[in-house]
Amino acid sequence: MIHPEENSEEVLKKDSDKKKESNSYLSILKSWCESSTSHGLPNFARNESFILKVVWAIATLASWAYCFNLIIVLIIEYSDYKTVSNSRQVYEATPYFPAIDICNINPYSEYNYTEKNYSDSKIDIKQETDREVYSILLDIETKNNDTYLLKKGFDISTLILSCKFQGKSCNFSDFYRYHNFYHGNCYRFNGGLNSNDAKIPLKKSSKAGWRNGLQLELFAGENMNLSYRAGFRIIIHNQSEEIFPEEDGFNVPTGAETNIGLYRTINNRLPMPFSNCLDELNEKDLNNEILEIISKELNRTKYSQKFCQKICLQKYIYQKCKCMDLSLPPLIKQLDKNLTACKESQSLNCKDSAEIEFFNSKAVGICNNFCPLECTKTVFTTEVSSANYPTKWYLKTFNEQNDPDSSDENFDLSMLLLNIFYNDLIYTINEESPAITPSNLLGQIGGFLGLFIGISVLSCMENVELVILLILHFYKNRKAKKDQELN
Repeated sequence: MIHPEENSEEVLKKDSDKKKESNSYLSILKSWCESSTSHGLPNFARNESFILKVVWAIATLASWAYCFNLIIVLIIEYSDYKTVSNSRQVYEATPYFPAIDICNINPYSEYNYTEKNYSDSKIDIKQETDREVYSILLDIETKNNDTYLLKKGFDISTLILSCKFQGKSCNFSDFYRYHNFYHGNCYRFNGGLNSNDAKIPLKKSSKAGWRNGLQLELFAGENMNLSYRAGFRIIIHNQSEEIFPEEDGFNVPTGAETNIGLYRTINNRLPMPFSNCLDELNEKDLNNEILEIISKELNRTKYSQKFCQKICLQKYIYQKCKCMDLSLPPLIKQLDKNLTACKESQSLNCKDSAEIEFFNSKAVGICNNFCPLECTKTVFTTEVSSANYPTKWYLKTFNEQNDPDSSDENFDLSMLLLNIFYNDLIYTINEESPAITPSNLLGQIGGFLGLFIGISVLSCMENVELVILLILHFYKNRKAKKDQELN
């Protein structure tokens, strides 16, 4: 029989043991706080004054709260993947010379068409003839015969009267020919391909100045049938860049010497996750229909933002008019019965309306989202000067050496001299870098913890020490209870 007095004593003993165990845990925690290297906690634990304890508790909690607020803001900024731009100048002893494209403003040397007898102002003539010229170019383009296009356009032997690179004569075989809708036959110097489409080494420039670049003496032709201007379209670009002569480059006039000094700038952007820029088209990058057309239908791996935007416009025109604009890149490599050119009057009107609608609607914004910037882009800025060319003496000497029987008094109006060269062998690199790197993140977090709380990496070992002490104390008490029960 159990007496009530004995039962009551056991309950009181158990309560006393629990209080002792609880006090022992608190004692460990207090001892840990007093020896902690973290600011605030030792002062809170050691002070006997209630008021001072409250003051230290408020100060410590406020400091911890502000510290972790700063850390959270920092982590959010890090996850935004912001960048900063850095610029530096680099000297290169023998930089690669850029690719130089030359296109005659007058696209075709011969074409039979009926000229109108205009009596209006020159501006009206220009506006009225734009559509007629487009129709003529379209008629030539739809022949789709390379031999025919070469014959109607200017041959390189007609366009280039003389060529020198770094003082040495260059050959016609150094120029690669391609066809442009608005300019006919265009010729590229130092593009990495020769006239037979074979790969050739890129040329380098060893000195700055006009004597150490490309010097071209050009002839624009005698019959300016399809243009109200005379001269050449010059495009200076990196060999890997996609160019469109009707938009890129600049015009140089006949009857003048034009000197073009070059400064090179390389812009490097960070790829994902910092931006959606592209350089090469991989399967993982084909996240929209425009990039899929470029990669799968046109079999292109090199990405160009401008080419992408042109394809986007072409697709918009096709969706509206069921035909394609031949002045834009095609949606497929070869036109077929399902993809025809816009060449009838009705389809041409539709094409013109669709293009205007495209640039005045949300479609252009969608295309910009579909076509991000390139990660790496080389930009050539130019410094242009000019002089009168040719002089009467030079023209007389030129005619005597090349065509003594020439009686063309206006020959000089079709000639021009072009000098393209590096102004300086120093180029600029603009490159992005992460605004916050992983090491910056850890360093700033450590700085906040040290400034507001006073802890370091080694201070974290104190937390490990506390856990170990509590675990050891737990097992010690547990063992003591078992020994007591056995006794």
